[in-house]
Amino acid sequence: MHQGRVRTCIRDPLLRLLFVGIALILRNVWVWLHWQVLARRRCGGRRLDLGRLSFRKMLM
Repeated sequence: MHQGRVRTCIRDPLLRLLFVGIALILRNVWVWLHWQVLARRRCGGRRLDLGRLSFRKMLM
């Protein structure tokens, strides 16, 4: 949760909630990318290699 956090001094709760929602969507996109695109298919399932795309690198 703290990796995709926006650092701001805005006190508006709706805007802060929007930022949290965007961070959660970005995290879900990262998980989907790993499962659908970056995972290696093999017998018995997929093998995830989380080192291929870190969450920080995706945010950049």
